[in-house]
Formats: sequence, C-alpha cells, structure tokens
Amino acid sequence: MDFTDFTTGKDDIGRRIDKLVKILVPHLPLSNIYQSIRKGLIKVNGKASKNDYRIKEGDLLSLASFLLEKGVQTSEEKKSAPTSSSPYKIRNLIVFENEHILILNKPAGINVHKATKKEISLTELVEDYYKNTRKNQSLSFNPGPLHRLDKMTRGLVCFSMSLEAAKWFNQELQAHQIKKTYCASLQGLVQESQTWHDYI
Repeated sequence: MDFTDFTTGKDDIGRRIDKLVKILVPHLPLSNIYQSIRKGLIKVNGKASKNDYRIKEGDLLSLASFLLEKGVQTSEEKKSAPTSSSPYKIRNLIVFENEHILILNKPAGINVHKATKKEISLTELVEDYYKNTRKNQSLSFNPGPLHRLDKMTRGLVCFSMSLEAAKWFNQELQAHQIKKTYCASLQGLVQESQTWHDYI
C-alpha cells in the first residue's frame, strides 16, 4: 500500500493526531479518520497510533495515499489559486518580516477579511505567501491578522506567522504595551465634505 508522508513542524506541537489529519483531509468524516488510525492506515513515525496522540515537532505522519484523493492540494493547485490574479502583490506591501510576525502596509480598497465570495482579502494573500515561503513549518497553522483596519483605511496590519507570535501579541495588547494610532489627512476630510455637499 502506498503512503504519503508529512513532517510536523513547531506550530503543530500538542495537536491531537485526529484533528491534524482532519485539516489534511477535510472531506473525511472524523469517524473514518478514527477507523483509519485503528487500521494502521494513518501512522506516526512508521508505527500505529492512538486517536488522542499529541503531535511532537518532527513527527513523520504517514497517510494511506487513497485517503488524500480529495484532500490535500498539490503545489500546482496552490500556485493557481485565485489570489494570483490580485492587483495587490504582497511582496510590495511588506514593511517588516521575521519568523513570527509579518507587517504589511495595507492599501485602501482591500479588506483584511473576505467580505464577498469574489473579492480577494489581505488574509488570503498572506495565507498564500505563507504556503509558498514556509510550507515545511507547519501542517496545521494558518497565519492570521492580529488586528483589523477598515477596507478604505490605509495603514500597518500585523499578521502572526507562528502560534508564539499570536500569543505574544495578545499578551502585549492586554498589558497595553501595543497601541493603535490613527492619522487623518485634511485633504481627505475636505474631499469627503465636498462629496456630501453634492448630495445636499
């Protein structure tokens, strides 16, 4: 029987094997995942496992290849994601990046989160960027915005690129060590005032 291997990363540590497999094969019901683990169709480090096994960094997760038929996207499918047609090129928006945090200069006109099915959000662009640049870092982690800005607001938006970053940012925010500052231009206010005047 053919198996497909996945190596777990730092941000997978502590996840239950059944929950991690569900991310890799979302079409498979949990009952089938439990059954597959019991039958040895899903192994950890070449051995049978239990449903409640907690993942360690560097574990070799082997799934019977037929289980993946509708699940994991190939690298070609990822490259042809709709975000490739976006007018926003994420590399042009990066202000700062390290292993944990990505800071983007968000332009006006793009939502941080998708608001309609057809639009492309900043979050989707970051998810694609993560998959293309850090594909071996984690099987389960998805980067996410640590705060939001309105669609028509320009400014810096921070994204977590690791679980450690998300926890740190949240702690610093609660301790009031991180502040948001908003700036408004007089030119923008004058233009808005003139627009409203046209309707009165």
